[in-house]
Amino acid sequence: MIKLAQKDFEKAFSDLKLSNPTDLAVKITKVLDKKVPRKFIPPYPSNTFVLGFVDKTFSSNMQRKYDEYSFFVHSYFTSWHIFPHSSVLEFKILKNELTEFSKIIKDLLNTYLGRLFSKGN
Repeated sequence: MIKLAQKDFEKAFSDLKLSNPTDLAVKITKVLDKKVPRKFIPPYPSNTFVLGFVDKTFSSNMQRKYDEYSFFVHSYFTSWHIFPHSSVLEFKILKNELTEFSKIIKDLLNTYLGRLFSKGN
């Protein structure tokens, strides 16, 4: 994790045109390595939290759809190389899932825009 942070710092310092961005990035990451606890807690909420929030705020079904997602459906082009005889059923399931997901997103956007531009605001 520290190596990735070091690369990010180095890029940022380089973009800021600071002198010796690599040395500065190494120094900062050494300090962070000593000071930051080993257990890393990401500074962003989980998917479950965000989808739960959206569901409660806009009465949507995003969490249910996320929980129902099937990793069985592999629609990626590269998977066709690995599984060249993929089941037709997989693609029918994918089409249905995408249609349902699209409807949920449209309903969510309509609700959001309706609240945003309602006369009460």
